[in-house]
Amino acid sequence: MKIFITGGTGFAGTILIQELVMQGHEVTVLTRSTKNKDQGLPKGASFLEGDPTRAGSWQEKVAGHKAIINLAGYSIFKRWNYKTKKAIRDSRVLTTQNLVDALSDSKGKDTVLLSTSAVGYYGFCGDEDLDEGESWG
Repeated sequence: MKIFITGGTGFAGTILIQELVMQGHEVTVLTRSTKNKDQGLPKGASFLEGDPTRAGSWQEKVAGHKAIINLAGYSIFKRWNYKTKKAIRDSRVLTTQNLVDALSDSKGKDTVLLSTSAVGYYGFCGDEDLDEGESWG
């Protein structure tokens, strides 16, 4: 299966890419810049240059994938002032909007979009299943 990933150069993304490639999937990783990137991606994975918060030619490549995994987001581990909060929000909202816009060109193809953000919101709960009805941690 062809899988498109945003945020694939982060902690969770790098591990996920390795696992997906080991399972035989072809993975495209959207990254803002391919300069100074470790080209040691596993065979079956490749970089595509583009900023997910901005519309661009990268969106034309999305429709060719069966699954899109959105892990992108500005780091929350900074001092939260107005500028940082705007960057955190925009990085998530604009990226998701641009992915949805890119999928609108798929003309009825079955494509799955998985998107995650703020995975630490519920605190450390082990393997417990949580949903939006749970209280924050």
